[in-house]
Amino acid sequence: MSAHNSRSILIIGLGLIGGSLARAIQAKGYPAKIYAYDRNRSALADALEQGWIDVAQPSLAKAIPQADIVVWAVPVNTICQGLTEYAAYFRPGQIVTDVGSVKRRIFETACSLPPGVHFIGGHPMAGKETDGIETSDPQLFVGRPWVLVPQTEQYSLEYATALADLENLISMIGAQPIRMSATEHDKSVALLSHLPQLVSACLMNTAGELVSELPTGYLLAAGGFRDTTRIAGSNPEMWRDIYLANKEELLQVIACYELWLTKTKDLLENHNEIAILNLLNNARQNREHL
Repeated sequence: MSAHNSRSILIIGLGLIGGSLARAIQAKGYPAKIYAYDRNRSALADALEQGWIDVAQPSLAKAIPQADIVVWAVPVNTICQGLTEYAAYFRPGQIVTDVGSVKRRIFETACSLPPGVHFIGGHPMAGKETDGIETSDPQLFVGRPWVLVPQTEQYSLEYATALADLENLISMIGAQPIRMSATEHDKSVALLSHLPQLVSACLMNTAGELVSELPTGYLLAAGGFRDTTRIAGSNPEMWRDIYLANKEELLQVIACYELWLTKTKDLLENHNEIAILNLLNNARQNREHL
């Protein structure tokens, strides 16, 4: 990565991820000027006041052409709309990446970018159930995988350099860059990220429906319940978009999960002690592989 200060990074969206990224880059003294854009003007003003960004940009059309690296740190639908709407403002040689939770849909949209723009899909596997710049944390990405999805398997020397550049930046803020295809990524997150959130939401809705029948309400909710439902407190609009954008992969893992629920229900109905124990032992062994 060249060490001159003329390098500029534009972060679009200063929520939890965008804000944490700006702060992590600043904290590491990475040689770049940080520009930021957000529809929420107070988030921009806050970031500027705290010294987390160098320049607050009121216009994306003006900001995009000036940046060497553009990071879309907004929800999947907004990334897709933005890439389409602002396609003409990107220039050859620019590195454009995102932090979206679903990769295939974003990739289909990124095809509209001008030739020579180096689009590299991204997804940091880090987060909290809270959002907004006030919850941002410069340590958020430390030790966490950051998936990078190259546009094709065969790429030019310029694209390879852009990919190495981005990996360098990601490593510098403490994350671990991992390359995979869009399909591999979407399959993996359907099982390991999207299904757990869906299960958490369904459990919370089940409790919401039945809790009024309990004499003490949520009083006996212990660690297990709190841990399992923590992510049900996440941003609903963001998760609706993720469910729909990764619908095919998510439906496949839901089908498998339903089979396990049905199997367990059948074992209970038949009072099958041995099979229930086997099922729980199996789960415990699988957990040890984590």
